[in-house]
Amino acid sequence: MYELADPKWKSRVGIAPTNGSFQAFVTGMRVKDGDAKARDFLKGLKANDAQIREHNNSIVADVNTGTLDVGLVNHYYVYEKAEEVGKPVDELKARLHFFQGGDPGGLVNVSGVGVTKHSADDADVRKFVDYLLSKNGQSYFTKTNFEYPLIEGVAPAEGLPGLSELDPPAVNLHNLDSLDQTVQMITDSGLA
Repeated sequence: MYELADPKWKSRVGIAPTNGSFQAFVTGMRVKDGDAKARDFLKGLKANDAQIREHNNSIVADVNTGTLDVGLVNHYYVYEKAEEVGKPVDELKARLHFFQGGDPGGLVNVSGVGVTKHSADDADVRKFVDYLLSKNGQSYFTKTNFEYPLIEGVAPAEGLPGLSELDPPAVNLHNLDSLDQTVQMITDSGLA
């Protein structure tokens, strides 16, 4: 990931610095490698005239047309683009790259569901949570949003490596609670 701050990538990288997933990724970078390294990375992107987009789907569209060479997005935006244009994901110009070796670019973002104390005894709430974690619920997320399934017996979208095949950075997701500092760092770098 850090190589994208190299001058050889000048004006070739698309980012969406106000997007939550980009901010989570930078927070993971800060937690794993420290603020100084993350700050240098952001400054490098700025110096390289990183191409700012409002949304990840704009980045994928620009990579797919060749306007950009690289874009930092979540995997499912590429799948959404394939669905939009009616092609298999492996027929797009935009391709996924899964960072290996614990690289910060390989951060796996997670989503969750919480039940408030007030609704803990509500049978409908329990049914809803059970559905989300059921085969039908997980199949919905993999087929509609192209998310990774959380249970066995539900396959990820075609072409996605399994979660066990990924090599994300060793970051405790509980330590990604300094988002405000990350947003400030991104702003201070001039990217947002």
